[in-house]
Amino acid sequence: MKNFIRIACILICLFSQTQLFANTVIVKGTVKDSANNPVANRTVKIYSTDSTSNGCILSHTKVTNANGYYIDTLTCNGDIRKLAIIVENCDGAKITHDPSVTSTNLVESNFVICTPINTAGAVPCKAAFSYTSLPTGITFNSAGSAGIFAADSIISRTWTFGDSSATLSGNIVNPTHAYTKPGIYNVCLTIKTRYGCENKYCSTVVFTPASNACNVQSMFSTEKIGNKIFRFNSSNSNTLTGDSIVQRIWKFGDGFSLDGNQVNPSREYKDTGNYTVCLSVRTAKGCEKQYCFNLSVRDSAAVPTNCKATFSYTIKDSVIVFNSADSKGATASDSIISRTWYYADSTTSVSLPGNIISPSYPYTKPGTYNVYLLIKTQSGCESKYSGKVVIAPKPAATNCKAVFSYTIKDSVIVFNSADSRGTTPADSIISRTWSYSDSTNTISLPGNIITPSYPYSKPGSYKVKLVIKTQAGCENSYTGTIVITQKPATNCKAYFTFAIQNKIVKFNSNGSAASSVQDSIISRIWFFGDSTTSNAGLTGNIVDPSHEYKKAGTYHVYLYIKTRSGCESKYEATVVIAAPNCEVKVQFSTERVSLKKIRFNSSLTTTASGDSIVARNWKFGDNTTLGGNEINPAKEYSLMGFYNTCLQVITANGCEAQVCKEITIQDTVTTPQTNVDYIKIISINPNPVITRMMATIFSRNSNVEAEISIYDIYGNGKMNIKKMLTQGNNVIEIATDFLPHGPYFLKVSTKNGRDSKTFYKL
Repeated sequence: MKNFIRIACILICLFSQTQLFANTVIVKGTVKDSANNPVANRTVKIYSTDSTSNGCILSHTKVTNANGYYIDTLTCNGDIRKLAIIVENCDGAKITHDPSVTSTNLVESNFVICTPINTAGAVPCKAAFSYTSLPTGITFNSAGSAGIFAADSIISRTWTFGDSSATLSGNIVNPTHAYTKPGIYNVCLTIKTRYGCENKYCSTVVFTPASNACNVQSMFSTEKIGNKIFRFNSSNSNTLTGDSIVQRIWKFGDGFSLDGNQVNPSREYKDTGNYTVCLSVRTAKGCEKQYCFNLSVRDSAAVPTNCKATFSYTIKDSVIVFNSADSKGATASDSIISRTWYYADSTTSVSLPGNIISPSYPYTKPGTYNVYLLIKTQSGCESKYSGKVVIAPKPAATNCKAVFSYTIKDSVIVFNSADSRGTTPADSIISRTWSYSDSTNTISLPGNIITPSYPYSKPGSYKVKLVIKTQAGCENSYTGTIVITQKPATNCKAYFTFAIQNKIVKFNSNGSAASSVQDSIISRIWFFGDSTTSNAGLTGNIVDPSHEYKKAGTYHVYLYIKTRSGCESKYEATVVIAAPNCEVKVQFSTERVSLKKIRFNSSLTTTASGDSIVARNWKFGDNTTLGGNEINPAKEYSLMGFYNTCLQVITANGCEAQVCKEITIQDTVTTPQTNVDYIKIISINPNPVITRMMATIFSRNSNVEAEISIYDIYGNGKMNIKKMLTQGNNVIEIATDFLPHGPYFLKVSTKNGRDSKTFYKL
């Protein structure tokens, strides 16, 4: 009994291991370039593509090592039968392998990618961006970034915005980022081109909301005036114009605080040590801001005071680049551990902490600005330096140009100033001011409207002036003369009558009249309301045209006339074409003449009273057709099989109808279909299909030759292949990329039976 239990346990363990290995697949391979060199750090994506009910849906990512080698293990509770393995080529295209999993559960897939173009001596790729501040954030534009050469292109842009937000990947040229608070942010853009070049560009940007009416800057400096005695000075704290600081609360870090509004209090510390000093300010508008500073208190002999803060700057396109490299500590070994920069203009005050040696700040307007630098060294020495930055106004450009054209329609003048231009392609027009005048009014239209309109109501000559202003400050004006001519006469009249016979309509416009006896009609343009004439209509001067309508329906017909004196008139009428009485019943029978020859008989097909059949179109299901009006044609098929035969009938009234039947050509005249499913299509995956599908076909017998066909819904054969089927389920891959969009039938036929199933091609 014990031996039996031991043997049973061993069998159960072996079965469990078999199941485990059956659901575990090892995928490995190499990635090399066309010169047979291994490609390291290449991403390999591995997917399970089995869509059966017992299949697994997996997605793994691996990276090749220095030898271009990768390996991965796939496991799941279901079956892993089909894989898709994808590697990106050197030009950005995707290379896909789709191996099946064999009984060894080991799949090896090796890739050969193209060799990147040798760019030695070429100009490297370049990342660059500009930015524009918005009320809620900043819009960036990286259109100035470029590849190595003209044939290269950027396939990846990665943005970091300098705040706590996530990195923005993809290939977005001009993203907009919403900052939650004002400040200076270090923004970086990294690009990657199709030929493998990478470049990174970083720049500081300043965000100040346009609606930020509540803005206060809290800041102070320190000065040691005795042993453990410090004087604090907050005179550099400021607010926006129209606001004022009404409260300063000092917390000196030793448990002592000071309320009120003291600008430069002093404090004597009892003990040496490090203290966090904080200043909180509140303005008349209720704005609040706090600034904290780490103060080191030592005996007088222990704290040096001979460190020095200083900076220089350079200006490029109103962006100020500062350099504080000449700042120094108290000794050669005393390093600077903190640099705090303070920038201020007429609306904004910004603090930049940290230890940045050469920051940048974009002053957008000409003027003189105060910039402060506060340094702190490792020995506790502090120094402050104040400098003035002068932004000179740019000279006004003069080579912009204002110009406009105009069109007249019913005395309404439509102007177009799109051909006006700035000083350069990058210099945009920010203002257009239009001035109109007539005998009673003078009107000015400000803004930046490119195509305005103005209703001049009387004939005459009028002056219109356009003044433009560009982003670079250039201004230019243009004056044009508008001529309104006398309107032509309006008392002419367009008119027509019509008569309908079947679908042909005879029109007659003899009832149209000119504006006077001396006037005459020189142009008639007809629009018949269907798609048989172009948008220009039937031109010329045809008085009584005829028009045939192909379909029943309601049509709106227009006649436009123009006379010698310039008078124009329009007339409209509705034409109703009644639908014919379509009662067609298509029928046909079949008679076997010989083994492969069938005679068809459509004499039982009927139509409505008064109608008659004018065409019978036969489709015999083997890509052969027969036109004309044959009632009982004979057809001899070349092969045994099943054929979807269709008859289409067209009557004298234009009615159409069709019927289809499946014709069986077999070795004997009467071979009945067995009730046993010797052949069955189990599934079609995917369905709908795009480029290819996997058909699972069941065969009760082994070594059976099957004919696999695709037919459209009209019985036209689109594909025919032969496969040998084994007993059980057979998975056959069928390409469908040659098929147009629409529904189709997949048919499988053998000597033992047949089956069919519908699918849809996307």
